[in-house]
Amino acid sequence: TNRSMFLEVVAGYWFYLGDISDVANSWRFCEDHKDEWKSTNEAISCRVSQVHNATGKPGGWAFMDFLNTGGEGCTPFTAPHCPGQTDDEYRTEFAVWSITQSPMIVSTDVRNMTAVMNETLLNQELVEIH
Repeated sequence: TNRSMFLEVVAGYWFYLGDISDVANSWRFCEDHKDEWKSTNEAISCRVSQVHNATGKPGGWAFMDFLNTGGEGCTPFTAPHCPGQTDDEYRTEFAVWSITQSPMIVSTDVRNMTAVMNETLLNQELVEIH
């Protein structure tokens, strides 16, 4: 098709370590991130421990998994917002992803933005830092 391809590596990161940017455009270097503070805290701790391995270069980015800012939603859908973290925890999650230059891939339904989602995801200062 002559279209560019973007390759993301998840588990393969550990096999390539220093060479990962030669084979992938993005790589996740920590566990799956879930919509709960324990998971966010683990992602932050992992980022700190992997500071030297989690660097990117032009065309290649290490990332901390998807952002759950505002909640993943309900299954089955019973309310417009089913948060797994407090508003302050979502703000912290977004700020850390921004400060660490992790690609900010949002896994929440942006068609139904809650107040904390609007405030956090559209925070101009944090977006500019990123």
